[in-house]
This record gives sequence, structure tokens and C-alpha cells, in this order.
Amino acid sequence: MKIPLIKRPEAGLTLFDILTLIGMVFILLFLYGNYMDRQRRLGYARMNCSSSLKQDALAMRLFSGDNNDKFPAQALLTNNGDYERLGNDLPRFLFTAMSNELSATKILTCRADNRLAATNFNTLQTSNISYFITLDASDSNTSAIILGDRDLQLQGVEVKPGIFPLYTNSAMTWAKTIHKVGGNVALSDGSVQQAISSSLQGFISKQDLPTNRLAFP
Repeated sequence: MKIPLIKRPEAGLTLFDILTLIGMVFILLFLYGNYMDRQRRLGYARMNCSSSLKQDALAMRLFSGDNNDKFPAQALLTNNGDYERLGNDLPRFLFTAMSNELSATKILTCRADNRLAATNFNTLQTSNISYFITLDASDSNTSAIILGDRDLQLQGVEVKPGIFPLYTNSAMTWAKTIHKVGGNVALSDGSVQQAISSSLQGFISKQDLPTNRLAFP
């Protein structure tokens, strides 16, 4: 006598399984869309920052052309007493000195920074500035860093407002509080370079002056 075979039900997705799968796909697409949108916004902010620094660097070169090839710090400040007297207000003083060369105060503030731009130069405060500025470089130091995003750090400690001596062997990285990935620096020749932490050291080591003091806002 033959024993009848028991036919197993075919495996398949239930309606619940299908709806769950569709829901997971929509969630993944939503998360991916948010990620790409955030990346686009970060990229736009960094490009906008690069454009602002380009205009700031041009203003410094125009100022230099009218002041014997000297940038504001060298043209207007005669000794360390001037630096000490101005203290943490030094960046505001130096950028305000270029008000005729700068097109607007908004190019002193990065869109990715949490700082707000000043309405005009009469109301400009150091807290409206996103960029450090050189005290030592001149127009002749073509590879020196003259401007850059303020969120630099040394050995994991973010540089505080005030004067910071940058040496050619200083191991600097970005604190990632502004652009998250990398940052921007402007050189004396007027160029603006986008650099991640690993490539930043290359620009620092190639500076043609041993010490470049920077005024951080």
C-alpha cells in the first residue's frame, strides 16, 4: 500500500511581509535623501566660504598695493604693544581697516559657522568674524597662510581667540566645528585652498616664514 505524500505549502511572502519590506525601503530612501541633502548643504557652505575667503584675500592684496606691499597688521601695528592693547579685538581692528577694500561684512562670516554677520562695519564685532588673519605675512611671502577658518586645533585642542604662533612644523588639524570635513585657508598669492586635516600640514610646512602669528576671533 502506498503511503500518501504530504504536500508542504509553498513558502511565500504574506501581505504583512510585503508591507514591511515596502516600509523599510521607504525609510532607507528617506534616510539616504536626508544624508545627500545634508552633504549638498555642507558642500555648498564650504564653497561659499571659499568664495568669501577669496574676496577677503583679494581685499588684503588691494590694501597691500596701497601700503608698500604690507598687509594690515604690518602696515598699521608698529610693535607688540599694539597687539597686546587690542587683545582679542585684534581681528575686528584688522578687518575694519580694510573696509574700503572689502565689499561687505557678510564675507567675514562663514555660512557654516554659528556666528552671525554684522550689518555693517560700524557694528562689526570680533564675534561676527569666522576667519583668522595673519600678523606676520606680507605680499612677498607668496606661500604663507594669511586667512582661514577659525576652527583649527593643535593636538586636539581648539585654538582660542587671541594670537597664535603657527610654525612650519605645527601639527594642526581641523576641529570640525564648522565644515565637519576639512576647511579653507587663503595664501598670500590670493589663492584659496580646501584642505582636510591630513593635507593641511602640507600648506603649513611650505610657508616661507618660520613663524606666522595668526589673530583668531
